[in-house]
Amino acid sequence: MDAALDDVDWLPDLAGRTLFAVGGSWRALARLHIAQNDHPVSIVHNYRVSGAAAEQVAALIARMSRESLDGIACVPRRRLESLPTTAMTLLRVLRLVRPGDVVFSAFGVREGLLFDRLSLAERGEDPLLAACRQLRRRDGRGFDDGAALWSWLRPLFADAPADRTRLHRAACELRDIAWRTHPDYRAEEALTQVIRAPFVGIDHPGRVFLGLAMCARYGGETAGAPARFRHLVDGRAAAD
Repeated sequence: MDAALDDVDWLPDLAGRTLFAVGGSWRALARLHIAQNDHPVSIVHNYRVSGAAAEQVAALIARMSRESLDGIACVPRRRLESLPTTAMTLLRVLRLVRPGDVVFSAFGVREGLLFDRLSLAERGEDPLLAACRQLRRRDGRGFDDGAALWSWLRPLFADAPADRTRLHRAACELRDIAWRTHPDYRAEEALTQVIRAPFVGIDHPGRVFLGLAMCARYGGETAGAPARFRHLVDGRAAAD
């Protein structure tokens, strides 16, 4: 393994940068790390950990037997045989590259093939905003007013950075996401739906920000939102 990695002469140039881990077995490592750390968002896509944390969990799993892994509920059964080898591979890569962070991807080769089949216009769409529009059309009340609402609100956030503006636009598309739920539970339901939604193009802090925005839209007390969510967003985001 080390000899094969030594032949990849560009790996050391990645030191301090972000390593994107793609593949089912590496997703299993992410699931284990999420469970081990009681991370509040149980979604692999865009799950980010430090290089040191990734190295720690990879070293732990590389030493575990199949029997030990079999006792961990979050580990997919079909990955039990390959997981220690996968962990060892990741460990060797991490020690060679020394990345600043590791980001896990829920997508892989199949999704790449599907992406290649999209039109140029579809490829150019923002994946988060496209997903939010799709959810609005499916679960909303039939009003195609997300863009109009954003146009009205935009002056309030004129100084917001581009990544925050994108989340504001997404919130406008999702404004009716919990309308079918009993009014007493809409704030909680909206937060839960966004936290668990099959979005891409958004990281975990962004997902929590969007969930809190929907919670506030339905009159929820975001200051009282579970601390396990709030610690993922910074003070300015919480204030927004």
